[in-house]
Amino acid sequence: MYDLLKAFCQPYLPLMLVVGASVFAARRRNRMGGGTFRLILATWAALVLLSVPLTGHLLMGTLEWRWLPLPAIPERPEAIVVLGGGLIPETDMFPEAAPNGSSYTRVLHAWRLYRRTGGCPMILCGGPTAYGDSRSTEAGVMADLLVRLGVPETDIITEGRSTSTFENAVLAAEILRTNGWTRPVLVTEAHHMPRARRCFEKQAIHPAPAPCGFQSERLDGPPHEWIIPNAKTLDRCQSVLTEWVGLGYYRLRGRI
Repeated sequence: MYDLLKAFCQPYLPLMLVVGASVFAARRRNRMGGGTFRLILATWAALVLLSVPLTGHLLMGTLEWRWLPLPAIPERPEAIVVLGGGLIPETDMFPEAAPNGSSYTRVLHAWRLYRRTGGCPMILCGGPTAYGDSRSTEAGVMADLLVRLGVPETDIITEGRSTSTFENAVLAAEILRTNGWTRPVLVTEAHHMPRARRCFEKQAIHPAPAPCGFQSERLDGPPHEWIIPNAKTLDRCQSVLTEWVGLGYYRLRGRI
């Protein structure tokens, strides 16, 4: 019962119920035409469906489950390529930019691989962010974090110009070819790996995938919570749809 009460404490669920009840009430009082009612009802139902944790789990799995169980990586890789996932820009209160959640997850995973394999060059990809007025690059901020974690600066190569996954692959491929490295390990989040890996393959680089940040490995919480809509799941579904649209767009543009 307490879990159910907590679900109603989030604004999203009660507001969705109110909207649904209002639509049905307006229809019963003949204040809404049949076509308008069906359109609004379908939109409302789709929004509710995309907010259900079980739906988000299954949709995310269309991108992530291909990497489970985790693929094997070389014991002595030539290089570890890490794609940036974004920054938290500088502010007056915090004068240094920081990696956002995605970038932090990727860097931490790469650091663990680095230690497990005994060390190798790390190529960090990512230029300035597309928002805010940050003076930092994703690659530079990730490099700072890795140095603090004990990775020697001599093992870090920063690529600080790219602003998209496609540019990550193009510019990282130049670095790899310059050094004669043909099969690196590629680090990014699991749902982003299909598009990222294909971008590298388009550049004639065939990386060993090392995905991280899985969101569909399991469903958390008791089973009754798997069907209670929440706003967090809607954000997860947006990430999935964005990746599938990105795959389609990249294919149309010849980038993958």
